[in-house]
Amino acid sequence: MATLKICPFNVRGLNSPAKRSQIINLLRKQQVSVAMLQETHFKKDHTPRLNQLCFSQWFHSVSPSSASKGVSIALHKNFPLNVLSSLIDPEGRYLFIKGTLDNQTFTFGNIYAPNTTQSK
Repeated sequence: MATLKICPFNVRGLNSPAKRSQIINLLRKQQVSVAMLQETHFKKDHTPRLNQLCFSQWFHSVSPSSASKGVSIALHKNFPLNVLSSLIDPEGRYLFIKGTLDNQTFTFGNIYAPNTTQSK
């Protein structure tokens, strides 16, 4: 990829195969390098296989108690980040990955912090 394009996206659930396909096709058409997905709603030990042809690396943070949370980071196959480490929230609210590409270090963070105390 000539440029780095990062796309944050509140997907409001990715458990449906049809919705996963729609989101992945949209990201592919937009030529996204790194997708930051919030509210994936995956449950612990029930994360679907998402190894698609265009997004070769997936990282997930899922909640053990609630399917209403969850964040994921997807890396495009033409963005071959060599992942060195990750930091995953056990409650499904944040995810950080650190890696190298062309002798440069990158850190990507995806945080989902909903506003639960909105004023009326």
